[in-house]
Amino acid sequence: MAPVTQRAQGSLKGFGWNAAWGSILGVALLTGAGIWVEEELVPSGAHVTPDALHHHEDEADRNKGQELLERALAEFAKVDEYRMEMRKKERVNGKLGIEQLIVLSVRQKPFKVHMAWKEPKALTGQEAVFCHNSNPKKMKGKSAGFLGNIGFVSMNLDDPMARATSRHGIDEAGFENLFRRLKISWDRWEEEFETKVHVTETEIDGKTCTTVDVLQDPESRDVNEFARTIISFAADSGFPVRMELYGWSESGEGAGELLESYQYGKLELNPGLPEEFHKK
Repeated sequence: MAPVTQRAQGSLKGFGWNAAWGSILGVALLTGAGIWVEEELVPSGAHVTPDALHHHEDEADRNKGQELLERALAEFAKVDEYRMEMRKKERVNGKLGIEQLIVLSVRQKPFKVHMAWKEPKALTGQEAVFCHNSNPKKMKGKSAGFLGNIGFVSMNLDDPMARATSRHGIDEAGFENLFRRLKISWDRWEEEFETKVHVTETEIDGKTCTTVDVLQDPESRDVNEFARTIISFAADSGFPVRMELYGWSESGEGAGELLESYQYGKLELNPGLPEEFHKK
């Protein structure tokens, strides 16, 4: 989940656990560290190649992209809480992690997040909880497998242990953070940068979507973390269905490796989340 970033952080320091146990749980809980694919995966989202973008500089595509984001923001303003399944892959320390399936539950005010891992099998049962009002600098987590018997333990968000194993913290989860980051980046289209935008009609998991493919101007490298963003908005709800984020190439002349990918499904708006979903 976008999307821009303070890096995720956390550990079990100061809670009386054996250092080895703390390292295993702290790393596994946030990212499933050590679970990696050996080869680069081909992104599955619908998009066109960066070279093709140079031939589509129609102002209508820029306007359409902005309209889709504004619609998503307007729809999101009606949402107090939501639950969905999120599939994600992140590149950490140069390695692309295996895809993870997480049930993400978010309450907007006060900001509360609950994450429960369903896949891969090694992470099934892992959970993480964050409540900004209770403690904006800490989260609670429970590991998968045998270590899950310990139950939930508190973790600092600013500990360097998890910085090496995750691109984002739990306090960055959810659509609000994603939309905020997109708006900051896309508002720069009106500046001096020659951003290339291409909009296409696509289908993802049986959903009719509009996909916005954004290739940033190399001159914007200092202000844009991602060289290329591909995001698909559902035609019915207006919410994102899939997003891919690419870093800068070594030459700086366009997009490089896939850094992050997210796919959102089974979205429930204002589902009436139980109070206990964040009381761990």
